[in-house]
Amino acid sequence: MKIIKTLLLLVMSLFLVLSNISVSIENVEGLTLKSLTDQKVEYNDTVSFEFMERLEAPTPKQNGRGEPLEKLVSDYGDSYINDPYLHDEVVYFRRWQWKEMYSSLDAKAKERPDYLDTYRLQAEAYLVNKEYKYALSQLDRILRVNPLDVHALSLSILANKCGALSSQTSMRLKALKLVSPNAEKRIRSILKDCDDNNANKKNYSGDQLYGITPDVIAVFGQSPNADGTPSEALLTRLTKTKEMADKYPNVKIVLSGGPVRTPYAEADVMAKWLVENGVSQDRLLLDDLARDTPGNAIGMVNLFKTINAHKILCVGTILHCPRAMTVLTVYGKTIGYDMTIDVVGGGNQPTQSQMKTERIYTYVNAFRAGYFYSKEDFNNY
Repeated sequence: MKIIKTLLLLVMSLFLVLSNISVSIENVEGLTLKSLTDQKVEYNDTVSFEFMERLEAPTPKQNGRGEPLEKLVSDYGDSYINDPYLHDEVVYFRRWQWKEMYSSLDAKAKERPDYLDTYRLQAEAYLVNKEYKYALSQLDRILRVNPLDVHALSLSILANKCGALSSQTSMRLKALKLVSPNAEKRIRSILKDCDDNNANKKNYSGDQLYGITPDVIAVFGQSPNADGTPSEALLTRLTKTKEMADKYPNVKIVLSGGPVRTPYAEADVMAKWLVENGVSQDRLLLDDLARDTPGNAIGMVNLFKTINAHKILCVGTILHCPRAMTVLTVYGKTIGYDMTIDVVGGGNQPTQSQMKTERIYTYVNAFRAGYFYSKEDFNNY
């Protein structure tokens, strides 16, 4: 009876919202909203926020390589791959076929405006592509129908934290605490890890941050040149890796990165260069499936387990160090794998603008690494 009651209330709310009439909703836990309109939701006298305006689909970024991406980790759109209505768009997502995905989802959102998972999939893709305002616009389409939707509300906080409507972050956190205290506690934990590791709080450089003696050196990959040789950016990581390999000559080295933008797996390219520059092949452990930083964390930890490594020295560029540190930290906590993490960077110090962009995108990566991103991640909230 409670489920039927809730469904009837949601149907009523959709009708009234589209009619721009105020309405109150009560969820199965007994939380009663004060009012809901097309412009605003009031949870009670002190907690409320205005919805983001409805935006048209953004201009898609350049497509990726196509089908080879489909097998890489981490998979995008896991919650919708078995949905016949959205299956094709998930495949586009995993292949980085942004033009096809954006166009098809936009058409489906207009065809069936009541099918809320279309908006969820759009938002997940837009966040990956740093289209934060567009992600919030789609999430708020869900929240206009059901402001008690924990997934949409949580991702709307992420979008706001990334700058979509940053002034609303605090109020939406208060709303989430009313709707799901456990989800609010979880999101604050992830945000804290992000903020604790940002480049304005820690001095990332060409020297180890903490100076620990590691069990393993873990290298975050970067795209090589089209001919399979290391790109200039990748060489900065490899040069620092060689330096650390010489400093810790008995330590294994995990190399993580798949064939993301070229046919060549980043891990293979890195291994070839390191061997050519004097590092023994038997020290190298390769993860050739990672497509991004959360994927790096997944592949790395799988390999850490095989050698019982818990003291980790991460290698990236100085710019990438805060994201690498944060994502590996969040992923380890999420799956319960204990790690002490140090980090060292190659290349030059980034600009303030680069640091800001990287810090914001770290939030997205941390939510994904913490399995607090896709719809099915919220089944227990």
